[in-house]
Amino acid sequence: MHKTSPMTTLQINNDKKPLSLWQSPICVALSAMLFVVTIPQLTYAKNESTKNHSIKSKSVKTDNKTIYHTLNNGLKVIIQPDHRAPLVMVQVWYQVGGADEPDDLLGISHVLEHMMFRGTVKVPDDQFKRINANFGGSLNALTNHNYTYYYQLFPKDYVALALELEADRMSNLHLRQQDFATEIEVVKEERRQRIEDNPQAQAFEDFRQIAYPSSRYRLPVIGYMQNLNHIKLADVRKWYQTWYAPNNATLVIVGDVNPKQTLTQVQRFFGDIKSKQLPERNRLKESNQSGYRHEVKYASVHVQNLYMAWNVPSLATASPKNQAYVLDVLREVLDGGLSARIEKELVREQKILTTASANYEMLNRGDTIFSITAIPAEGVTLNQAEQAIIKLIDELKTSRIQPDELLRVQSSTLSKMVYAQDTLQGQAELIGKMQANNVDANEAKNLYQKYDNIKAEDLQQVITQYFNDDNLASLYLLPMDQQPVFTQNQTQGQIQNQTQNLTQQQSQNQVKQTLQNQQNNDVVNTAKTQNTTTQSLKN
Repeated sequence: MHKTSPMTTLQINNDKKPLSLWQSPICVALSAMLFVVTIPQLTYAKNESTKNHSIKSKSVKTDNKTIYHTLNNGLKVIIQPDHRAPLVMVQVWYQVGGADEPDDLLGISHVLEHMMFRGTVKVPDDQFKRINANFGGSLNALTNHNYTYYYQLFPKDYVALALELEADRMSNLHLRQQDFATEIEVVKEERRQRIEDNPQAQAFEDFRQIAYPSSRYRLPVIGYMQNLNHIKLADVRKWYQTWYAPNNATLVIVGDVNPKQTLTQVQRFFGDIKSKQLPERNRLKESNQSGYRHEVKYASVHVQNLYMAWNVPSLATASPKNQAYVLDVLREVLDGGLSARIEKELVREQKILTTASANYEMLNRGDTIFSITAIPAEGVTLNQAEQAIIKLIDELKTSRIQPDELLRVQSSTLSKMVYAQDTLQGQAELIGKMQANNVDANEAKNLYQKYDNIKAEDLQQVITQYFNDDNLASLYLLPMDQQPVFTQNQTQGQIQNQTQNLTQQQSQNQVKQTLQNQQNNDVVNTAKTQNTTTQSLKN
Protein backbone atom coordinates (compact mmCIF):
# COMPACT_ATOMS: atom_id res chain seq x y z
CA MET A 1 0.00 0.00 0.00
CA HIS A 2 1.38 3.33 -1.04
CA LYS A 3 1.37 5.87 1.79
CA THR A 4 0.75 9.51 1.15
CA SER A 5 2.80 12.33 2.54
CA PRO A 6 1.92 13.50 6.07
CA MET A 7 1.07 16.93 4.59
CA THR A 8 -1.34 15.60 1.97
CA THR A 9 -5.07 14.93 2.04
CA LEU A 10 -6.08 15.30 -1.63
CA GLN A 11 -5.65 13.26 -4.77
CA ILE A 12 -6.74 14.46 -8.21
CA ASN A 13 -8.56 12.53 -10.95
CA ASN A 14 -8.10 9.24 -9.11
CA ASP A 15 -4.34 9.52 -9.50
CA LYS A 16 -2.89 7.71 -6.50
CA LYS A 17 0.40 9.55 -6.65
CA PRO A 18 0.66 11.75 -3.55
CA LEU A 19 0.62 15.50 -3.92
CA SER A 20 3.76 17.50 -3.21
CA LEU A 21 4.25 18.91 0.25
CA TRP A 22 3.14 22.46 -0.59
CA GLN A 23 -0.14 21.30 -2.11
CA SER A 24 -2.62 21.65 0.70
CA PRO A 25 -6.38 21.28 0.09
CA ILE A 26 -6.67 25.05 -0.31
CA CYS A 27 -3.90 25.20 -2.91
CA VAL A 28 -5.48 22.38 -4.87
CA ALA A 29 -8.85 24.07 -4.72
CA LEU A 30 -7.44 27.37 -5.96
CA SER A 31 -5.59 25.63 -8.77
CA ALA A 32 -8.74 23.83 -9.82
CA MET A 33 -10.65 27.09 -10.02
CA LEU A 34 -7.95 29.10 -11.77
CA PHE A 35 -6.64 26.69 -14.39
CA VAL A 36 -9.44 24.38 -15.43
CA VAL A 37 -12.93 24.95 -16.64
CA THR A 38 -14.31 21.79 -15.11
CA ILE A 39 -13.48 21.24 -11.47
CA PRO A 40 -11.58 17.97 -11.21
CA GLN A 41 -12.86 15.19 -9.06
CA LEU A 42 -11.13 15.07 -5.71
CA THR A 43 -10.88 12.13 -3.38
CA TYR A 44 -9.29 11.98 0.03
CA ALA A 45 -6.71 9.30 0.72
CA LYS A 46 -7.94 6.67 3.10
CA ASN A 47 -4.47 5.84 4.36
CA GLU A 48 -3.30 9.29 5.42
CA SER A 49 -0.29 9.14 7.68
CA THR A 50 -0.80 10.26 11.26
CA LYS A 51 2.85 11.08 11.78
CA ASN A 52 3.26 14.27 13.82
CA HIS A 53 -0.50 14.54 14.13
CA SER A 54 -1.32 11.55 16.30
CA ILE A 55 -3.43 11.96 19.42
CA LYS A 56 -3.06 9.78 22.48
CA SER A 57 -6.20 7.70 22.85
CA LYS A 58 -6.23 8.20 26.61
CA SER A 59 -6.75 11.95 26.12
CA VAL A 60 -9.86 11.45 24.02
CA LYS A 61 -13.21 11.20 25.81
CA THR A 62 -16.06 9.45 24.05
CA ASP A 63 -19.80 9.32 24.67
CA ASN A 64 -20.88 6.32 22.65
CA LYS A 65 -19.47 7.41 19.27
CA THR A 66 -19.15 11.15 19.96
CA ILE A 67 -15.63 12.43 20.67
CA TYR A 68 -14.89 15.23 23.13
CA HIS A 69 -11.30 16.45 23.04
CA THR A 70 -9.27 19.55 23.82
CA LEU A 71 -6.10 20.23 21.84
CA ASN A 72 -2.97 21.39 23.63
CA ASN A 73 -3.67 24.96 22.46
CA GLY A 74 -7.07 24.94 24.18
CA LEU A 75 -9.34 24.32 21.16
CA LYS A 76 -12.37 22.29 22.21
CA VAL A 77 -13.31 19.67 19.63
CA ILE A 78 -16.59 17.76 19.50
CA ILE A 79 -17.13 15.26 16.68
CA GLN A 80 -20.48 13.52 16.33
CA PRO A 81 -21.04 10.99 13.53
CA ASP A 82 -24.29 10.92 11.56
CA HIS A 83 -24.19 8.64 8.54
CA ARG A 84 -27.65 9.29 7.13
CA ALA A 85 -26.28 11.46 4.31
CA PRO A 86 -22.78 11.92 2.80
CA LEU A 87 -22.45 15.43 4.26
CA VAL A 88 -20.47 17.06 7.03
CA MET A 89 -21.28 20.21 9.01
CA VAL A 90 -18.24 22.08 10.35
CA GLN A 91 -18.88 24.89 12.83
CA VAL A 92 -16.45 27.13 14.74
CA TRP A 93 -17.87 28.93 17.78
CA TYR A 94 -15.90 31.85 19.21
CA GLN A 95 -16.82 32.90 22.74
CA VAL A 96 -17.14 36.59 22.04
CA GLY A 97 -20.14 38.66 21.02
CA GLY A 98 -22.10 41.83 21.53
CA ALA A 99 -22.18 41.54 25.32
CA ASP A 100 -18.36 41.73 25.46
CA GLU A 101 -18.05 45.02 23.57
CA PRO A 102 -17.26 48.42 25.11
CA ASP A 103 -19.84 51.18 24.73
CA ASP A 104 -17.95 52.99 21.98
CA LEU A 105 -17.47 49.85 19.86
CA LEU A 106 -20.91 48.29 19.88
CA GLY A 107 -21.33 46.14 16.78
CA ILE A 108 -17.64 45.37 16.28
CA SER A 109 -18.12 41.59 16.67
CA HIS A 110 -20.62 41.65 13.82
CA VAL A 111 -18.31 43.81 11.68
CA LEU A 112 -15.50 41.29 12.21
CA GLU A 113 -17.87 38.49 11.22
CA HIS A 114 -18.26 40.20 7.84
CA MET A 115 -14.49 40.65 7.49
CA MET A 116 -13.93 36.93 8.07
CA PHE A 117 -15.20 36.28 4.55
CA ARG A 118 -12.85 38.78 2.88
CA GLY A 119 -9.92 36.44 2.66
CA THR A 120 -6.53 35.60 4.09
CA VAL A 121 -3.02 35.84 2.71
CA LYS A 122 -3.39 32.22 1.63
CA VAL A 123 -6.99 32.54 0.32
CA PRO A 124 -7.33 36.16 -0.83
CA ASP A 125 -10.31 38.30 -1.80
CA ASP A 126 -13.49 36.32 -2.45
CA GLN A 127 -11.78 32.97 -2.97
CA PHE A 128 -13.16 31.59 0.31
CA LYS A 129 -16.72 31.79 -0.97
CA ARG A 130 -15.74 30.61 -4.45
CA ILE A 131 -13.96 27.52 -3.13
CA ASN A 132 -16.92 26.67 -0.96
CA ALA A 133 -19.41 27.02 -3.80
CA ASN A 134 -17.31 25.20 -6.41
CA PHE A 135 -16.94 22.15 -4.21
CA GLY A 136 -20.63 21.87 -3.39
CA GLY A 137 -20.54 23.58 -0.01
CA SER A 138 -22.63 26.21 1.72
CA LEU A 139 -21.62 28.64 4.42
CA ASN A 140 -22.90 31.30 6.77
CA ALA A 141 -22.22 33.00 10.09
CA LEU A 142 -24.08 34.58 12.97
CA THR A 143 -23.21 37.05 15.71
CA ASN A 144 -24.98 36.87 19.05
CA HIS A 145 -24.59 38.62 22.39
CA ASN A 146 -22.70 35.57 23.65
CA TYR A 147 -20.82 34.21 20.65
CA THR A 148 -19.93 34.46 16.98
CA TYR A 149 -20.08 31.29 14.97
CA TYR A 150 -19.28 30.21 11.41
CA TYR A 151 -20.36 27.12 9.56
CA GLN A 152 -19.59 25.23 6.39
CA LEU A 153 -21.58 22.32 4.97
CA PHE A 154 -19.58 20.14 2.59
CA PRO A 155 -19.82 16.72 0.93
CA LYS A 156 -17.97 14.36 3.23
CA ASP A 157 -14.97 14.00 0.88
CA TYR A 158 -14.07 17.64 1.48
CA VAL A 159 -14.10 17.81 5.26
CA ALA A 160 -10.33 18.42 5.27
CA LEU A 161 -10.85 21.40 2.96
CA ALA A 162 -13.41 22.88 5.36
CA LEU A 163 -11.07 22.39 8.30
CA GLU A 164 -8.13 24.03 6.55
CA LEU A 165 -10.24 27.00 5.51
CA GLU A 166 -11.42 27.57 9.07
CA ALA A 167 -7.96 27.09 10.58
CA ASP A 168 -6.52 29.51 8.05
CA ARG A 169 -8.89 32.33 8.90
CA MET A 170 -8.61 31.70 12.62
CA SER A 171 -5.00 32.91 12.53
CA ASN A 172 -4.25 34.49 9.13
CA LEU A 173 -7.11 36.88 8.41
CA HIS A 174 -6.17 39.47 5.78
CA LEU A 175 -7.64 42.69 7.20
CA ARG A 176 -7.42 45.40 4.54
CA GLN A 177 -8.81 48.92 4.45
CA GLN A 178 -10.41 48.42 1.04
CA ASP A 179 -12.41 45.45 2.35
CA PHE A 180 -13.32 47.22 5.56
CA ALA A 181 -14.60 50.26 3.69
CA THR A 182 -17.01 48.01 1.81
CA GLU A 183 -18.15 45.83 4.68
CA ILE A 184 -18.79 48.63 7.17
CA GLU A 185 -21.21 50.15 4.66
CA VAL A 186 -22.89 46.76 4.25
CA VAL A 187 -23.37 46.55 8.03
CA LYS A 188 -24.77 50.08 8.13
CA GLU A 189 -27.27 49.14 5.45
CA GLU A 190 -28.25 46.08 7.49
CA ARG A 191 -28.87 48.39 10.43
CA ARG A 192 -31.05 50.67 8.31
CA GLN A 193 -33.10 47.87 6.76
CA ARG A 194 -33.50 45.66 9.82
CA ILE A 195 -34.06 48.28 12.50
CA GLU A 196 -34.21 51.91 11.50
CA ASP A 197 -36.75 51.29 8.74
CA ASN A 198 -38.74 48.86 10.91
CA PRO A 199 -40.80 50.44 13.72
CA GLN A 200 -41.40 47.08 15.43
CA ALA A 201 -37.68 46.31 15.45
CA GLN A 202 -36.94 49.76 16.86
CA ALA A 203 -39.51 49.21 19.58
CA PHE A 204 -38.03 45.83 20.46
CA GLU A 205 -34.59 47.40 20.65
CA ASP A 206 -35.96 49.99 23.08
CA PHE A 207 -37.78 47.26 24.95
CA ARG A 208 -34.55 45.35 25.67
CA GLN A 209 -33.26 48.50 27.39
CA ILE A 210 -35.89 48.13 30.10
CA ALA A 211 -36.17 44.33 29.99
CA TYR A 212 -32.52 43.98 31.02
CA PRO A 213 -31.93 46.54 33.79
CA SER A 214 -28.29 45.54 34.45
CA SER A 215 -26.65 43.30 31.88
CA ARG A 216 -25.33 44.20 28.45
CA TYR A 217 -28.02 42.13 26.79
CA ARG A 218 -29.86 45.44 26.78
CA LEU A 219 -27.64 46.69 23.92
CA PRO A 220 -28.06 45.77 20.24
CA VAL A 221 -25.68 43.22 18.73
CA ILE A 222 -25.49 45.19 15.50
CA GLY A 223 -24.68 48.38 17.42
CA TYR A 224 -26.07 51.87 16.91
CA MET A 225 -25.34 53.91 13.82
CA GLN A 226 -23.04 56.25 15.76
CA ASN A 227 -21.02 53.19 16.82
CA LEU A 228 -20.69 51.94 13.24
CA ASN A 229 -19.57 55.38 12.13
CA HIS A 230 -16.90 55.35 14.84
CA ILE A 231 -15.39 51.88 14.30
CA LYS A 232 -12.07 51.82 12.44
CA LEU A 233 -10.10 49.02 10.80
CA ALA A 234 -7.54 49.20 13.63
CA ASP A 235 -10.33 48.47 16.11
CA VAL A 236 -11.43 45.40 14.14
CA ARG A 237 -7.85 44.14 13.87
CA LYS A 238 -7.34 44.49 17.62
CA TRP A 239 -10.66 42.72 18.31
CA TYR A 240 -9.61 39.84 16.07
CA GLN A 241 -6.16 39.58 17.64
CA THR A 242 -7.66 39.66 21.13
CA TRP A 243 -10.54 37.18 20.89
CA TYR A 244 -10.00 34.88 17.93
CA ALA A 245 -7.86 32.17 19.43
CA PRO A 246 -8.11 28.38 19.67
CA ASN A 247 -8.49 28.53 23.46
CA ASN A 248 -11.53 30.76 22.95
CA ALA A 249 -13.24 28.53 20.39
CA THR A 250 -15.14 25.28 20.02
CA LEU A 251 -14.97 23.24 16.81
CA VAL A 252 -18.10 21.16 16.23
CA ILE A 253 -18.18 18.54 13.46
CA VAL A 254 -21.34 16.55 12.75
CA GLY A 255 -21.88 14.28 9.79
CA ASP A 256 -20.68 11.30 7.83
CA VAL A 257 -17.22 11.02 9.35
CA ASN A 258 -14.95 8.63 11.17
CA PRO A 259 -14.48 10.55 14.46
CA LYS A 260 -10.94 9.36 15.22
CA GLN A 261 -9.67 9.99 11.69
CA THR A 262 -11.33 13.38 11.65
CA LEU A 263 -9.74 14.28 14.99
CA THR A 264 -6.35 13.57 13.44
CA GLN A 265 -7.20 16.00 10.62
CA VAL A 266 -8.25 18.60 13.19
CA GLN A 267 -4.91 18.22 14.96
CA ARG A 268 -3.12 18.64 11.64
CA PHE A 269 -4.77 21.93 10.72
CA PHE A 270 -5.41 23.52 14.11
CA GLY A 271 -2.75 22.03 16.35
CA ASP A 272 -0.01 24.57 15.62
CA ILE A 273 -2.15 27.67 16.16
CA LYS A 274 -0.97 29.36 19.34
CA SER A 275 -3.24 30.11 22.26
CA LYS A 276 -3.65 33.64 23.66
CA GLN A 277 -4.13 35.36 26.97
CA LEU A 278 -7.83 36.24 27.01
CA PRO A 279 -9.50 39.23 28.68
CA GLU A 280 -12.12 38.73 31.35
CA ARG A 281 -15.63 38.77 29.91
CA ASN A 282 -18.46 41.02 31.14
CA ARG A 283 -20.69 39.74 33.92
CA LEU A 284 -24.22 39.07 32.71
CA LYS A 285 -26.13 38.35 35.90
CA GLU A 286 -29.15 40.50 36.58
CA SER A 287 -29.67 42.21 39.91
CA ASN A 288 -32.56 41.24 42.15
CA GLN A 289 -36.07 42.15 41.07
CA SER A 290 -35.99 45.88 40.47
CA GLY A 291 -39.68 46.79 40.18
CA TYR A 292 -42.07 47.20 37.30
CA ARG A 293 -40.56 48.98 34.27
CA HIS A 294 -42.82 50.48 31.63
CA GLU A 295 -42.51 52.59 28.49
CA VAL A 296 -44.93 53.96 25.89
CA LYS A 297 -43.71 54.48 22.32
CA TYR A 298 -45.46 55.95 19.27
CA ALA A 299 -44.40 55.00 15.76
CA SER A 300 -45.59 54.57 12.19
CA VAL A 301 -47.51 51.34 12.81
CA HIS A 302 -51.08 50.42 11.95
CA VAL A 303 -51.88 48.31 15.01
CA GLN A 304 -50.93 48.37 18.67
CA ASN A 305 -48.11 46.08 19.81
CA LEU A 306 -47.51 44.82 23.34
CA TYR A 307 -44.11 43.67 24.63
CA MET A 308 -43.76 41.99 28.03
CA ALA A 309 -40.81 40.29 29.72
CA TRP A 310 -39.93 38.77 33.08
CA ASN A 311 -36.31 38.37 34.20
CA VAL A 312 -35.54 34.69 34.70
CA PRO A 313 -32.46 32.44 34.84
CA SER A 314 -31.03 30.60 31.85
CA LEU A 315 -29.78 27.03 31.86
CA ALA A 316 -26.32 28.38 32.70
CA THR A 317 -27.49 30.41 35.73
CA ALA A 318 -30.52 28.47 37.02
CA SER A 319 -30.29 26.95 40.49
CA PRO A 320 -31.58 24.31 40.54
CA LYS A 321 -31.02 23.49 36.86
CA ASN A 322 -34.49 22.10 36.38
CA GLN A 323 -35.93 25.65 36.58
CA ALA A 324 -34.74 26.24 33.02
CA TYR A 325 -36.58 23.17 31.74
CA VAL A 326 -39.68 24.18 33.68
CA LEU A 327 -39.61 27.62 32.06
CA ASP A 328 -39.28 25.98 28.65
CA VAL A 329 -42.35 23.87 29.38
CA LEU A 330 -44.21 26.99 30.56
CA ARG A 331 -43.50 28.58 27.20
CA GLU A 332 -45.23 25.61 25.59
CA VAL A 333 -48.16 25.84 28.04
CA LEU A 334 -48.75 29.45 26.99
CA ASP A 335 -47.80 29.32 23.30
CA GLY A 336 -47.67 25.75 22.03
CA GLY A 337 -50.25 25.68 19.29
CA LEU A 338 -54.02 25.80 19.12
CA SER A 339 -54.43 24.07 22.50
CA ALA A 340 -52.09 26.47 24.31
CA ARG A 341 -53.64 28.76 26.88
CA ILE A 342 -53.03 32.11 25.18
CA GLU A 343 -54.41 30.94 21.86
CA LYS A 344 -57.36 29.07 23.38
CA GLU A 345 -58.43 31.55 26.07
CA LEU A 346 -57.27 35.00 25.02
CA VAL A 347 -57.46 34.71 21.24
CA ARG A 348 -60.39 32.38 20.46
CA GLU A 349 -62.59 32.45 23.56
CA GLN A 350 -62.24 35.92 25.11
CA LYS A 351 -61.12 37.63 21.88
CA ILE A 352 -58.77 39.94 23.77
CA LEU A 353 -55.83 39.27 21.45
CA THR A 354 -55.55 38.70 17.74
CA THR A 355 -52.16 37.05 18.04
CA ALA A 356 -49.41 36.47 20.58
CA SER A 357 -46.16 34.57 20.98
CA ALA A 358 -44.06 33.54 23.97
CA ASN A 359 -40.29 33.09 23.91
CA TYR A 360 -37.77 31.85 26.46
CA GLU A 361 -34.04 32.21 25.73
CA MET A 362 -32.94 29.12 27.67
CA LEU A 363 -29.41 28.92 26.26
CA ASN A 364 -27.80 32.15 27.42
CA ARG A 365 -24.46 32.80 29.10
CA GLY A 366 -26.12 35.04 31.67
CA ASP A 367 -29.61 35.60 33.05
CA THR A 368 -32.28 35.84 30.41
CA ILE A 369 -35.91 36.85 29.88
CA PHE A 370 -39.24 35.15 29.36
CA SER A 371 -41.04 37.38 26.86
CA ILE A 372 -44.50 37.67 25.36
CA THR A 373 -45.38 39.83 22.37
CA ALA A 374 -49.00 40.38 21.42
CA ILE A 375 -51.42 42.41 19.31
CA PRO A 376 -54.73 43.26 21.02
CA ALA A 377 -58.06 42.73 19.31
CA GLU A 378 -59.98 45.71 18.03
CA GLY A 379 -61.35 47.80 20.89
CA VAL A 380 -58.95 46.36 23.47
CA THR A 381 -56.28 48.59 24.99
CA LEU A 382 -52.72 47.51 25.52
CA ASN A 383 -53.21 47.78 29.27
CA GLN A 384 -56.21 45.44 29.10
CA ALA A 385 -54.20 42.98 27.01
CA GLU A 386 -51.34 43.13 29.50
CA GLN A 387 -53.62 42.56 32.47
CA ALA A 388 -55.33 39.65 30.72
CA ILE A 389 -51.98 37.94 30.13
CA ILE A 390 -50.94 38.54 33.75
CA LYS A 391 -54.25 37.10 34.98
CA LEU A 392 -53.80 34.04 32.78
CA ILE A 393 -50.35 33.38 34.25
CA ASP A 394 -51.49 34.13 37.81
CA GLU A 395 -54.11 31.40 37.53
CA LEU A 396 -51.27 28.88 37.29
CA LYS A 397 -50.03 30.02 40.71
CA THR A 398 -53.18 28.90 42.47
CA SER A 399 -54.50 26.19 40.18
CA ARG A 400 -52.11 23.40 39.27
CA ILE A 401 -51.91 22.34 35.67
CA GLN A 402 -53.82 19.12 35.05
CA PRO A 403 -51.89 15.89 34.28
CA ASP A 404 -53.27 15.58 30.74
CA GLU A 405 -52.26 19.14 29.84
CA LEU A 406 -48.81 18.69 31.36
CA LEU A 407 -48.31 15.45 29.43
CA ARG A 408 -49.38 17.18 26.21
CA VAL A 409 -46.95 20.10 26.56
CA GLN A 410 -44.10 17.79 27.63
CA SER A 411 -44.66 15.66 24.53
CA SER A 412 -44.94 18.74 22.33
CA THR A 413 -41.72 20.23 23.71
CA LEU A 414 -39.81 17.00 23.19
CA SER A 415 -41.17 16.45 19.68
CA LYS A 416 -40.04 19.95 18.64
CA MET A 417 -36.62 19.22 20.12
CA VAL A 418 -36.37 15.95 18.21
CA TYR A 419 -37.41 17.67 14.99
CA ALA A 420 -34.81 20.42 15.49
CA GLN A 421 -32.11 17.75 15.87
CA ASP A 422 -33.08 16.01 12.65
CA THR A 423 -30.58 18.04 10.62
CA LEU A 424 -26.80 18.19 10.84
CA GLN A 425 -27.01 21.91 11.47
CA GLY A 426 -29.54 21.45 14.27
CA GLN A 427 -27.35 18.90 16.03
CA ALA A 428 -24.23 21.01 15.68
CA GLU A 429 -25.96 24.18 16.83
CA LEU A 430 -27.25 22.58 20.02
CA ILE A 431 -23.74 21.37 20.87
CA GLY A 432 -22.18 24.70 19.95
CA LYS A 433 -24.72 26.83 21.81
CA MET A 434 -24.30 24.81 24.97
CA GLN A 435 -20.54 25.13 24.85
CA ALA A 436 -20.62 28.84 23.98
CA ASN A 437 -23.04 29.56 26.82
CA ASN A 438 -21.03 27.73 29.49
CA VAL A 439 -23.35 24.75 29.68
CA ASP A 440 -21.57 21.47 30.22
CA ALA A 441 -21.89 19.02 27.33
CA ASN A 442 -23.09 16.39 29.79
CA GLU A 443 -26.20 18.49 30.32
CA ALA A 444 -27.40 17.34 26.90
CA LYS A 445 -27.51 13.77 28.15
CA ASN A 446 -30.94 12.47 29.08
CA LEU A 447 -32.70 15.68 28.00
CA TYR A 448 -35.89 13.74 27.50
CA GLN A 449 -35.83 12.51 31.07
CA LYS A 450 -35.27 16.04 32.37
CA TYR A 451 -38.52 17.17 30.72
CA ASP A 452 -40.41 14.04 31.70
CA ASN A 453 -39.55 14.58 35.38
CA ILE A 454 -41.23 18.01 35.54
CA LYS A 455 -44.21 18.08 37.90
CA ALA A 456 -47.15 20.43 38.17
CA GLU A 457 -45.80 21.81 41.43
CA ASP A 458 -42.53 22.70 39.67
CA LEU A 459 -44.44 24.98 37.32
CA GLN A 460 -46.29 26.50 40.23
CA GLN A 461 -43.09 27.22 42.14
CA VAL A 462 -41.29 28.85 39.20
CA ILE A 463 -44.28 31.01 38.24
CA THR A 464 -44.70 32.18 41.83
CA GLN A 465 -41.00 33.03 42.12
CA TYR A 466 -40.46 34.95 38.90
CA PHE A 467 -43.79 36.06 37.42
CA ASN A 468 -44.69 39.08 39.51
CA ASP A 469 -44.97 42.82 38.90
CA ASP A 470 -41.60 43.63 40.48
CA ASN A 471 -39.94 41.42 37.90
CA LEU A 472 -41.90 42.63 34.87
CA ALA A 473 -41.10 45.05 32.06
CA SER A 474 -43.57 46.14 29.39
CA LEU A 475 -43.62 48.43 26.38
CA TYR A 476 -46.66 49.75 24.54
CA LEU A 477 -46.18 50.53 20.85
CA LEU A 478 -49.02 52.66 19.48
CA PRO A 479 -49.79 54.26 16.10
CA MET A 480 -48.58 57.82 15.71
CA ASP A 481 -52.11 59.18 15.33
CA GLN A 482 -52.89 58.09 18.91
CA GLN A 483 -50.13 60.26 20.36
CA PRO A 484 -51.47 63.03 22.65
CA VAL A 485 -50.97 66.61 21.48
CA PHE A 486 -49.72 69.17 24.03
CA THR A 487 -49.23 72.92 24.01
CA GLN A 488 -45.86 74.60 24.55
CA ASN A 489 -47.10 76.28 27.73
CA GLN A 490 -47.81 73.05 29.57
CA THR A 491 -45.42 71.95 32.31
CA GLN A 492 -43.94 68.49 32.42
CA GLY A 493 -46.23 67.60 35.30
CA GLN A 494 -49.29 68.76 33.40
CA ILE A 495 -48.25 66.76 30.39
CA GLN A 496 -47.83 63.61 32.48
CA ASN A 497 -51.21 64.11 34.14
CA GLN A 498 -52.92 64.78 30.84
CA THR A 499 -51.31 61.72 29.30
CA GLN A 500 -52.45 59.58 32.20
CA ASN A 501 -55.98 60.98 32.11
CA LEU A 502 -56.19 60.55 28.37
CA THR A 503 -54.99 56.97 28.59
CA GLN A 504 -57.52 56.23 31.31
CA GLN A 505 -60.34 57.84 29.32
CA GLN A 506 -59.36 55.91 26.19
CA SER A 507 -59.26 52.73 28.24
CA GLN A 508 -62.73 53.36 29.69
CA ASN A 509 -64.20 54.09 26.29
CA GLN A 510 -62.62 51.01 24.77
CA VAL A 511 -63.82 48.84 27.65
CA LYS A 512 -67.37 50.02 27.00
CA GLN A 513 -66.99 49.28 23.30
CA THR A 514 -65.55 45.85 24.01
CA LEU A 515 -68.43 44.95 26.31
CA GLN A 516 -70.91 46.15 23.75
CA ASN A 517 -69.26 44.07 21.05
CA GLN A 518 -69.36 41.03 23.27
CA GLN A 519 -73.03 41.59 24.01
CA ASN A 520 -73.76 41.87 20.32
CA ASN A 521 -71.75 38.67 19.72
CA ASP A 522 -69.47 40.57 17.36
CA VAL A 523 -66.51 38.53 16.22
CA VAL A 524 -63.15 40.09 15.41
CA ASN A 525 -61.86 38.91 12.05
CA THR A 526 -58.29 38.07 12.96
CA ALA A 527 -57.47 37.01 9.41
CA LYS A 528 -57.54 40.63 8.32
CA THR A 529 -55.25 41.76 11.13
CA GLN A 530 -51.60 41.88 10.08
CA ASN A 531 -49.31 39.96 12.38
CA THR A 532 -46.48 42.33 13.14
CA THR A 533 -45.31 40.68 16.33
CA THR A 534 -41.55 41.21 16.63
CA GLN A 535 -39.33 38.30 17.62
CA SER A 536 -35.69 38.41 18.87
CA LEU A 537 -33.54 40.18 16.28
CA LYS A 538 -30.87 37.94 14.64
CA ASN A 539 -27.81 39.70 13.77
